Amino acid sequence: MLPSPGEGDAAHTRMEATVHFKMTGFLALVILAAALSAAVAGDSPFGQFDGHGDIGSPRLPGSAAYNAVSQEYTLTSAGLNMWAARDEFHFAWKRMTGDFILQARVELIGTGVDRHRKLGWIVRSTLDADSPYADAAVHGDGLTSLQYRRTKGAATEEMKSAIEGADVVQLEILDLASGHRQVMHSAADPVEAPNWTKDGRALLYNTSGRGEGRGRLFRFDLATRQPALVDTGFATRNNNDHVLSFDGTMLAISDQSQGDGKSTVYTVPVEGGTPKRITTLAPSYMHGWSPDGKFLVYTGGRSDEYDIYRIPADGSGPEIKLTDAKGLDDGPEYSPDGRQVYFNSVRSGTMQIWRMKADGTDPQQVTNDEYNNWFPHVSPDGQWIAFLSFARDVSPSDHPYYKRVYLRLLPAGSGFPRVIAYVYGGQGTINVPSWSPDGRMLAFVSNGGLP
Repeated sequence: MLPSPGEGDAAHTRMEATVHFKMTGFLALVILAAALSAAVAGDSPFGQFDGHGDIGSPRLPGSAAYNAVSQEYTLTSAGLNMWAARDEFHFAWKRMTGDFILQARVELIGTGVDRHRKLGWIVRSTLDADSPYADAAVHGDGLTSLQYRRTKGAATEEMKSAIEGADVVQLEILDLASGHRQVMHSAADPVEAPNWTKDGRALLYNTSGRGEGRGRLFRFDLATRQPALVDTGFATRNNNDHVLSFDGTMLAISDQSQGDGKSTVYTVPVEGGTPKRITTLAPSYMHGWSPDGKFLVYTGGRSDEYDIYRIPADGSGPEIKLTDAKGLDDGPEYSPDGRQVYFNSVRSGTMQIWRMKADGTDPQQVTNDEYNNWFPHVSPDGQWIAFLSFARDVSPSDHPYYKRVYLRLLPAGSGFPRVIAYVYGGQGTINVPSWSPDGRMLAFVSNGGLP
């Protein structure tokens, strides 16, 4: 964090700034508001920072404060500038190595007296005034730029952005992030694919990785921030394809603990119990429950082709094939009115979002851009579609872990998608429906500190 007042006659004028920020570490379960969301909390006495202090001995000392309730950092600073061969500013810092993502919502308080005052993220080699560094900063006059010093004592260089007055500034090793986000849970062992419960009080997610407890489902209480194991009987190898019924009473899961180890769809009461097998053929990967509770839609691998299938939710009838295009069709999910099924497909050459009528007829392409788009999730009011986007360097039919991905939001009627979060993730980030019941937030998983 780098508040600096600027240069010239106002060199020692004090500056104040408020900062909302997030740093990912290990695996973080995150709640993101689709338009506006919350900030991150930290566990140390100064939030997530190791310390703070002045760099370069400015004549007027700076200060920093953390409000654990509002989860805001307020930094006050003076100093000559951050420019040329040395810097004077107030620095909230944390020692970090390897790959990481930094994210902040920042605001300069007041009008200020110098257009060069600045606030943003910085990565420095040392706390010396002439240390090599790179920063992303917003200036008092609205300039947003990347500034950097290549070697110790060298002159600062700059790359100016076309954006002015940015209120989101990230300096990232892996990816750019936007929006306010609140970390609800962090764990060294991976968690995946959160579903929001009908009452809005909890999230359901599965564990993964190589640990002994992988493949179990947990209910995470949003008030206590504590997870509790969901009893799924013999089904103890659940993957990240699990969905709650629209009325919130039942849970459909995809488990691979039985027989040949291929994923099979079961249903179980949301409070836990003995699973009931629904699909007779495998592999089958659960994705959507019809609003009336009568049908499940899922991805089925049959004869080396993966298509979308529908089956009665009570298992009383055979599965019906809804797609037959060559290549992967995946991620089916009903619209809230039950009339359409959204899904992702490679039939156009890249992975794109599609929709069709609930009986599989009239398929229509929804997205058509340079990204590979996965897992469309329709908001409770049916007005928005949230989905995951991979860059073109990822194979259209693949959705791997630990990639730089975007969460994007698209009007369900017409319009263009916009990025609502930049995430280090992919597989397990948002595989299943994860809108909050009131449609204000999304739950998703991001990865950090992992290979």
